Amino acid sequence: MEGGVRAAAFDDPRFEPERLRAAARAVLAPLEQVTTDEELLTVWRERFERWLPMYWRRFRLPGVPGGWGAEVEIRELEIVTVRNAGGAEPLEAVVRARLRVRSWARIGPLGPLFRALSRRRLVMWLMFVAPPGEDWRLTRADFNAAGEYHREAETVPEPARDPALRDAAIHELAKEEPVADPGELIMSTEGDAVQRLLDLSLADPRFAPAVVAASVRSLIRAWRRFAIGDEDAYHAFAALSRYDIAEYARSADLPARLHAIKVLAFVPSPRPALFLEIEAIVQGSDGARDRNLCWQLELDDELDQHWRLVDAYARPELRALGRPAHSDLTGFAWRLTEDVARSLEAELQEELAPGHALHGRRAVAIAKRETNDDVLFALQDSREVALVHLTWARRRERPPWPTATIYGSIEEFRTAAS
Repeated sequence: MEGGVRAAAFDDPRFEPERLRAAARAVLAPLEQVTTDEELLTVWRERFERWLPMYWRRFRLPGVPGGWGAEVEIRELEIVTVRNAGGAEPLEAVVRARLRVRSWARIGPLGPLFRALSRRRLVMWLMFVAPPGEDWRLTRADFNAAGEYHREAETVPEPARDPALRDAAIHELAKEEPVADPGELIMSTEGDAVQRLLDLSLADPRFAPAVVAASVRSLIRAWRRFAIGDEDAYHAFAALSRYDIAEYARSADLPARLHAIKVLAFVPSPRPALFLEIEAIVQGSDGARDRNLCWQLELDDELDQHWRLVDAYARPELRALGRPAHSDLTGFAWRLTEDVARSLEAELQEELAPGHALHGRRAVAIAKRETNDDVLFALQDSREVALVHLTWARRRERPPWPTATIYGSIEEFRTAAS
């Protein structure tokens, strides 16, 4: 990467490797000055509170005679990637810092021995942004595997590299090439739905697969930009989607790399809508992994890119449940992240015992009441849904616990709940 950084420095001196490393050292310098665990905890909170993993914020070392000593050593600073060299947008750079962190009990003459035995390696991914005419500033910090997406995110096209992402160019692309060469698309050209798009695009270029694919890429790009701390990009993403989708995107796993797009369904009325399955690499708290996302786009003439994101499913199987895109039921969180949904489903299965109405049935978490432990599950192989009050006993309960009310459909549940 060093050669690429030096090449970028020809376009902008702020990409000079030593200048980037100096910015990283300035951020990490307070860590090198700590001598006790209490000081280390204070620096973590003051400098990185908003990005620290939740369990780090709650962690406390037990009290010992003499207290705990601590020290941090910067072992390596590696420039992982740079972006937007020579472009009009803010410059981006990611520096990976390898640290050695030691914490040891100061117990009389054994203190030096504990210090010698204490050795913990830590990786920090520091995201820097430099607006036009300004120097580098830290916008995000990721820890260990949670920062791997910075390597994958390079393949999301930037406007300087892909003219299809410029709003004005989308119109030109659609006019000049309503049916693009399939070899140039990341969108699958197989299936009845995409064939219908191809047919419609002959009369209306907004339906061209190239236009739809460019809309998806621009949405993912805006999602990634505000995830790295660019609030202007958050407003841009909110303008391309519903407000509740933008809020959901703050906590959902980040789409870091786009592989392919498949059209699952096309609905012509009341407003043309597309259901897309997106093959992507997403970044969660435990690292990057492959996942299929399901998005719903609607045609919107107010947007230059034509297609607005109106719903985002972290798990494609939820699309078939008929879940409302914009629920009018207050008090329920309708967009669960993958990790939250999986934990709710695991807890339900752990609590169910033979004799319970839900025992042996596959249940998918689709919503959670915000004020208590009520969770709405869709029961697969049927249209039924169940509102379950989890006990969080983490063991089998005696029926009828956990209490469950089964409804014939999600529409029946909404009528009863409202």
